[in-house]
Amino acid sequence: MIQIVKSFFYLILLLSLGLSYLIFTPSGNTHLYDFLSHTFSQKTDLNVKVQSIDMQNFPNIIATMNVEHRANLVTVGKVGFTTLELDYTFTSDRISYDSAHIHDDLHIVGHVSGQYNNMYVTGHGSILDGTIVYETTKRTDSIENMVMSMKGISSHKLFKLMGQETLINGKADVYVNVAFMNETDKQGTFTYDVTDNNFSGIPLHLHTKVTIDNMQHRFSTDIDSPSLSLKVSEGTYDQEKKLAKASYTLDVKDLADLETLLGYKYLGEFNATGEILYDKHLSITGVSKTYGGVLDYFFEKNGLILGLHNVSFKSFISIFPYEPILNASTSGNIFYNFIKKTLIVNTKLKNAKLLQSKFTKNIYKKSRVNMTKETFKDAKLDAGYHDGIFSAEVKLGEGNRHAYLTNAIINTHNNTINTYFDFMLQEKAFSGNVNGAYDNPKVDLNVKEALEYQVNHTVKSLIGKKNKENIDKVVNAIPLGNTAKEVFSDSAASFVKMLF
Repeated sequence: MIQIVKSFFYLILLLSLGLSYLIFTPSGNTHLYDFLSHTFSQKTDLNVKVQSIDMQNFPNIIATMNVEHRANLVTVGKVGFTTLELDYTFTSDRISYDSAHIHDDLHIVGHVSGQYNNMYVTGHGSILDGTIVYETTKRTDSIENMVMSMKGISSHKLFKLMGQETLINGKADVYVNVAFMNETDKQGTFTYDVTDNNFSGIPLHLHTKVTIDNMQHRFSTDIDSPSLSLKVSEGTYDQEKKLAKASYTLDVKDLADLETLLGYKYLGEFNATGEILYDKHLSITGVSKTYGGVLDYFFEKNGLILGLHNVSFKSFISIFPYEPILNASTSGNIFYNFIKKTLIVNTKLKNAKLLQSKFTKNIYKKSRVNMTKETFKDAKLDAGYHDGIFSAEVKLGEGNRHAYLTNAIINTHNNTINTYFDFMLQEKAFSGNVNGAYDNPKVDLNVKEALEYQVNHTVKSLIGKKNKENIDKVVNAIPLGNTAKEVFSDSAASFVKMLF
């Protein structure tokens, strides 16, 4: 028994001497700091360097540490064998996450209390040009009941820290509520709000909410501005498969307000619903009834495909700042390549009707044909666009009643038009060219051809088709040159004109 007591006192003496050496001697401090630095570094997976520990009033201590060579942590409080009660101050001029680094003046103060395997942690301060407040319970290998809010932080710094491109730049608010989180499991929600007063020339506000259930995420997003409203709902994300999908509703009041965003001044409203899918790359599908009928579209990688089903041609073409010249129920396909900026249009038109325009007014002035009275049951429009040049071919009707616009070229750089037309309408046939400024083109009508057709039609009605054919044979048999025949025809035209 005496031997046991002696051994116990020897052990106490050795521990006292060891603690005295570690606490009160410079060489002992060095060994203690190295030991604690190694232990803290392993526990936190960070480079932690213990710089000083004041334990003269133990269990009250003051400790100073350096983290990752750029942050300082100072703790003041009481440390026991099973519990602790500490105030802490954390400051840094740089923040790192994975391989991303940003310069930021970080200053946080807080408090830690409780048992080592069940600590309650609170803190508040400044971060990412904004403020932060948080509280959580830290257990041995997990975090529970964490509530954190960040207000007025820089969205640019936040996304840069996450290694992502900042799409919407401005002051952001973040709210996080984590019920449970460890290395393998996580349950919680977070919301993100940001206002950008100049997103490609327009102001907008974004609100998004994400619910996390381990590897499965659910999300929704609302984007609002004076010009548009975009609501993304029923969003799901599989973190393991990196697969995301969601539904959306888009309402644009006036496309013209989005010129700086779209890169072109489109006109009018646009409304659509559809789905978004991300599986290695982004694809978007949607349906719109903005222009009458149904317009469906599919976007993937660099291309956009539009499907038109009984869409009003006049309503659809009104998105461009050009006067529409016809209307019809339109069905077909449109493909646009964003990289090559190439457009291809293949459509069929039902009940096509030319609209009142400077073009139709000029035609009427020179031919007395009112083209706006005509309705063509079947027609087609094929067009293309590349490098500012729009080309098209319009064929309305066929046979003895038709209106063709061929080799139509519109130069969007200088807003000019050049096209050939060939019409056979209202008992008249004529052709010609349209060229010049798009808003005031020059119409060159082949009047001679129109008069020849009228003469032929009048003669047929007077003498009959068979006799007209016989006269044509006689005229063609006369040994005259082309000029003489033209004079003969012109004379006949003058004669008929004089009579009628």
